[in-house]
Amino acid sequence: MQSKYGTLAQLDSVLEFAAKRQASASLATVGETASGRPIRQLSLGNEPCTAMLVVLAGVHAREWVATGGAHCWIAELADSPPMPGVCLRVLPMLNPDGYSFSRTNNRHWRKNRGGLEGRGVDLNRNFGVANSSWGHGTNNSRSEVFQGLAPFSEPETRAAAAAVKAAVAAVGGDPAKVGVLDVHCCARVVYPPFWYSRASASLATLARVASVLDLQI
Repeated sequence: MQSKYGTLAQLDSVLEFAAKRQASASLATVGETASGRPIRQLSLGNEPCTAMLVVLAGVHAREWVATGGAHCWIAELADSPPMPGVCLRVLPMLNPDGYSFSRTNNRHWRKNRGGLEGRGVDLNRNFGVANSSWGHGTNNSRSEVFQGLAPFSEPETRAAAAAVKAAVAAVGGDPAKVGVLDVHCCARVVYPPFWYSRASASLATLARVASVLDLQI
């Protein structure tokens, strides 16, 4: 099965290819894991941007198809003209430490390789605000859904947060002009944000966005 999915080096070469192939593309390192691996972001589109989409993938180490799919999409984007006014920022491998570990040590590894004694943190549950959107995991560091010691305690989630904040700044500071898509597997569903509070966003708007995405899956 491993031969069907790229190594970190092979996947990174896709980013290098896209950055050289697409005139509107640029490649940057936006963070570093606990093991010192770079977290890279590919930007596509001609600024100034009127809208921005930030795409994350590889949050969960064992979901090889999610990050593989994101890299295939990047390869296609390299040969596609940019959409006028719309910019993309793609972080297709947010958890390189966990991905590497899932290939060499434990195929079912889900978390990163930080946390307490290197037991890892479920990055999906490390985002958020204390006593609000964070705290839906567990404090048991041996659990697959260990949320970490605090919101954004992990370098990977801090890198993602910084990327989103930079995207907001690039569209004039208006968060309504920025969308964030976090790609996972293994179900044909679209989950909206704010699941912890129905009052946090317009469910009708999120439902329309989800229905459009669902047609593309």
